[in-house]
Amino acid sequence: MENVKRAEKIATSHNPKGRRISLDKVIGSIAETYYLNAGDALHKTGAIKAPTDKLPVGLLTICICVLHNGWSVVGKSAPAAAENFDPEVGKKLAHEDCIRQIWPLLGFSLRQELYELSTPNDRPQ
Repeated sequence: MENVKRAEKIATSHNPKGRRISLDKVIGSIAETYYLNAGDALHKTGAIKAPTDKLPVGLLTICICVLHNGWSVVGKSAPAAAENFDPEVGKKLAHEDCIRQIWPLLGFSLRQELYELSTPNDRPQ
């Protein structure tokens, strides 16, 4: 989350009072968060017969963030080398992936709001 916080700090340094989507707003837009290991999920459904701790799919962590408006965003994380796999780090990185995807969605919403508040002469042609 430090990279996301650092990016927000850089964005606000130019004009700290300008309207923008803050990290707090992004986090506040999340109603529910779920995590799963792709290998475990596939094994439980029967798609994979053997345990997946030795398979590449067992290294994939997925985070699902459901926003208050019902929209779902899926984040993912997987290490390049199996020896680097850590389930907690995977959850953290998959959640950050969700955060990075939610930010532009909320940015679009803010841009639409600003457009609707503008006068016709101020709008792009």
